[in-house]
Amino acid sequence: MANERLKQAIKDAGMTLSQFADSIGVDEKTVDRWLQGRTPYPRHRQSVAAALGVSPRELWPDTPADQDAGRGRLELISAFPRSEDVLAPDWRELLAGAGEQIDLLDYTLAHVLHKPGVPALLQNKAGKGCQVRILISYASRARLASDTPIDQPYPDPEPAAAFEIARSRGYLEPLLAVDGIRVHKFAAMRFNSIIRADDRMLVTLHLWGTPGSDAPLLHLRRDEQPGMFDQFEQHYQSIWDHASHPVEPEPELFPSPDTNPAHYDALVFDDQPPPDRAR
Repeated sequence: MANERLKQAIKDAGMTLSQFADSIGVDEKTVDRWLQGRTPYPRHRQSVAAALGVSPRELWPDTPADQDAGRGRLELISAFPRSEDVLAPDWRELLAGAGEQIDLLDYTLAHVLHKPGVPALLQNKAGKGCQVRILISYASRARLASDTPIDQPYPDPEPAAAFEIARSRGYLEPLLAVDGIRVHKFAAMRFNSIIRADDRMLVTLHLWGTPGSDAPLLHLRRDEQPGMFDQFEQHYQSIWDHASHPVEPEPELFPSPDTNPAHYDALVFDDQPPPDRAR
């Protein structure tokens, strides 16, 4: 059922839907879903109520009290010594269940974007109002120091990494024109990989000399009190704001890897040949 209380509160505040959405940092489509009856996450209920000068209970009287009471210390749902542990959560299921926000961060994003159906899933989510942000490393450069200004020179990546980044860019190319999807290329240390779906997050903690599949994995859920989830969210935002540039369309350099595999076999970065994938 439509939330007439919320609609009236926005009207009483003298704001348009666009102004209200901007005031709390969400997309207008998200506000529209709330008006249609969807109950926001607790953190959004608090932000909405504060922006409108009312209590969350006035806008969502049927919300159980314990949902607004915080989640204690349940932020860490589970931890695994290896990201590919058979009991680890399926990141595809997390993405499939997202409705408001998807954030992806990885050096190559090969383990995500190269999976059949994932680019189409991201496009579908964006079409339904979910905001999608993607951070992937430069295809020809990778910086080692996080405190170095982004426009200073930094070393080349290994050929294998450049090759995988280039293929990922090929999968990203058709997404660059999709409303609701923003893609940046970053230059920073590979601290971790992040897959965030609304208030859930998978963080792979990369270790020196350890393949990503053998790195530890954290499964986090946002808590009402600032904690690890917020720290990793701020980490993502800092890279987005200070160590990345928007990815511009380059269809000739990054065609579809599915229909143009030979293009990537022959691709050369800074006179470095592509890796031997048979090894």
